Amino acid sequence: MPIFQNGALNTTALTVPNIYVGIVAPQTLIAGVPSNRLGVVGTASWGPVNTPVIFGDAVGCALSFGAVQPRKFDLSTAVAATVFQGASDFRGVRVSDGTDAAASVVLPAPDLAAAPAFWAAASAAVNAGAGVQRNASLLVSFDAATGTFTAAHTGSYGNGIGLATAKGSRVGSFRLVVSAPGRQPEVFDNLPADV
Repeated sequence: MPIFQNGALNTTALTVPNIYVGIVAPQTLIAGVPSNRLGVVGTASWGPVNTPVIFGDAVGCALSFGAVQPRKFDLSTAVAATVFQGASDFRGVRVSDGTDAAASVVLPAPDLAAAPAFWAAASAAVNAGAGVQRNASLLVSFDAATGTFTAAHTGSYGNGIGLATAKGSRVGSFRLVVSAPGRQPEVFDNLPADV
């Protein structure tokens, strides 16, 4: 009984009946599949700390973690470089040494006391989207008791957040606009005014 490596014997040329044993090499059971998913860990000027965030391109990264910064371990820089190589599915994690703080501003006491119903409505709208045709703010939270607006995340990007009030769309109402560089303004309209 002759033994051959698989493919080494021409079975069509055999004229004598016999038993032939072919040795078949083991096959790879799990083949790797190319992927364009990339996990990136680094520093950033904005965004949640130690929490994975899913995004698909450099714009999504900038919205989640801020623009490219000239830093050694900048998360947005790594994403921008890999986008040009075809990556389009990211899991980003911002890390921090814990020394950065969230930007905040406290309203002057006379302003807070002059319109308590407005600021209470603004707090409900900004924190929970209550009473307005939009969701809660992605940029800030507001504590009406202390009059403190606080950025949603730590980092220097929060220093560019702006707040403005104006007349609302309905008569006798007000509007609160929260803005930040590179983002659409968040508009909380038709907030009740104090009488």
